[in-house]
Amino acid sequence: MKGKHVYVLMVAALTMVVVVLVGTTVAADSAPNNCSHMTCGGIEIPYPFGIDLNNSSSNCFMAAEMDVLFDVSKYCSVDNYTKPTLTSDSYVFSSKENKFVTVGYDSYGYFNSYDGENEHSTTGCLTSVIGHERLINNGTCSGIGCCQVDIPPRMRYISIQATNFNKNSSDFCSYAFVAKNGSYSFSSTHLSQGLPFNRSPVVLDWTIEDNNCSTAPSNNMGIFNYYGCKNNSYCDDKDKDFGYRCICNQGFEGNPYEPNIGCTDTDECEKNKHGCKTKANCKNTIGNYTCFCPRGQSGDGTKERGCQTKATPILPLTVIGVGATLILLLVGTFSYLIYHKRKFIKMKEKFFEQNGGLILKQKLSTREDSSTESTKIFTQDQLNKATKDFDENLIIGKGGFETEVPLLVYEFVTNGTLSGFIHTQSNKVNNETWKTRLKIAAEVAETLSYLHSYASIPIIHRDVKSDNILLDRTNTAKVSDFGASRLVPIDQTEIATMVQGTIGYLDPEYMQTSQLTEKSDVYSFGVVLVELLTGEKPFCFVIQDGLWNEENKQEIKEVAVLAAKCLRLRGEERPSMKEVAMELEGMRLMNKHSWIKDDSNVEESRYLLHESSSSIYEPGDSITHGDIGYDSLKDHVLIALDDGR
Repeated sequence: MKGKHVYVLMVAALTMVVVVLVGTTVAADSAPNNCSHMTCGGIEIPYPFGIDLNNSSSNCFMAAEMDVLFDVSKYCSVDNYTKPTLTSDSYVFSSKENKFVTVGYDSYGYFNSYDGENEHSTTGCLTSVIGHERLINNGTCSGIGCCQVDIPPRMRYISIQATNFNKNSSDFCSYAFVAKNGSYSFSSTHLSQGLPFNRSPVVLDWTIEDNNCSTAPSNNMGIFNYYGCKNNSYCDDKDKDFGYRCICNQGFEGNPYEPNIGCTDTDECEKNKHGCKTKANCKNTIGNYTCFCPRGQSGDGTKERGCQTKATPILPLTVIGVGATLILLLVGTFSYLIYHKRKFIKMKEKFFEQNGGLILKQKLSTREDSSTESTKIFTQDQLNKATKDFDENLIIGKGGFETEVPLLVYEFVTNGTLSGFIHTQSNKVNNETWKTRLKIAAEVAETLSYLHSYASIPIIHRDVKSDNILLDRTNTAKVSDFGASRLVPIDQTEIATMVQGTIGYLDPEYMQTSQLTEKSDVYSFGVVLVELLTGEKPFCFVIQDGLWNEENKQEIKEVAVLAAKCLRLRGEERPSMKEVAMELEGMRLMNKHSWIKDDSNVEESRYLLHESSSSIYEPGDSITHGDIGYDSLKDHVLIALDDGR
């Protein structure tokens, strides 16, 4: 059997460019810089459509839609036949734009879809002429001498094969081929004299990958961006056998696949794609346009209604003078207000676009079918209502950056900040107050431990303080304000950066070296622990009245020792947030389970808890664990805090 690897001819203008179909698709953002605009035969081929004549690894194309010439399968004898094939992940014969045709005396043709050497689905048709020559009808392909069938969808890795019922005869040849709809007209001479062509025009359909619009964006992660639709475009998989394509949003044009660019705004006014009376009545906006009438005319400026000159009534000169002055004053004031309002709106639109608002809207639109809503864009009217027109009396804190837009909206936190919680309880602290504070400390420690140890890229918060810890109605802690946070490369433990943070919470080692590490957050958390213990702002070292009692004193001692460890001058001597979180959670577990408090289990419980965080308390530390006196505890805390500040 003679096999044949297929070369496809792309018809563009009047030039045919030879293209080798390579079975590959590449990520839209991974195209080399020199692939954006390729040329061949004087024809420019924009990304992601492209060619690769050398079958190299330059990945200059992702997919293509082409009118091509594809080889005809010819069978003249058992030793004289061809079997063309097409092997590609990105291209299929369009099931809507092509037909499969067989031509010959007593012939039949196969259209095979296969995987490697294993053919797994087949269609085709057969013709019979012997004894029916008078029924041959030129121009039609009804089954006598010529037959045709539709091509099923989703058939890839194709082979075409013509054959004859009388395989030993070489008097006439049989033919099988795919033809673009309307491109082939049957003639009886094709039976006796053979087809007048060796290749037939076909339509190759393309899409991006095997994903559809609901699954493709989920692959948009990591260092490669596998989602093909770029700025101001959307995904379309309607009427596609597999994969998807990208289309520019309404009001935008260009190449939706172009990396870092995508579709750009269409100037409907300049390109006469508007519904206004004239170009002079048109004003372009981002993704749209508006029609207007010039001063002194009424109407909306559209082609339907247009603009009309306002009628001028005949009035006495005095009335006209006063009226004209008043009108000019009103018009001037109104124009001034309109001008500034439009300027403000334009400015907001500009900020919204610059800060990625259009991209965010596009991302959210692809998740409309999602059952959960993690992100939402609020209008200014909604924010005005929620904040009582941004009443300054409702402000619980301000960040260190200044910017006009966008505003980051958090969930509503009923109980404000941890700072407010601590410093408004000075007259009502009790046993339950301490339990709540211990719970908050454990939750914050767990959050920081997650950022340091479990996030895909470690994150250093860089501004841990009680003002940045929010409490909901159940006093559940939520760490906020990541405006100063930094991502830490996986292969690094510290990064050099300009010193930034809040005095009183800043790591002294960070202030001296400008080397930011996870232990900088540990130090700041240690200050928060001291704040929870003392009820005072940083620099106060006395346990708050009302917290210390027989039930709480052991926990308070251990938290104080833990805070002192966090506040050590050298970062390498401090525990990790993971170890701190384990220690605090261990204290809470002892408090929750009554059996732990039983005298017979106290020593064993303490041993187990301290064993779980043994790396915090190392031999030779100035602070020991176990039963220590309150006076010696105060000395240790004061010394550790003084060293750390």
